[in-house]
Amino acid sequence: MLQSLRSGSLCEFRRALLFVHGRLGL
Repeated sequence: MLQSLRSGSLCEFRRALLFVHGRLGL
């Protein structure tokens, strides 16, 4: 269960990075 949660957290983090990059126009 812990590993699954960790994976989900990483996915969310990457999504946030992509969102920020899109906002900055990079």
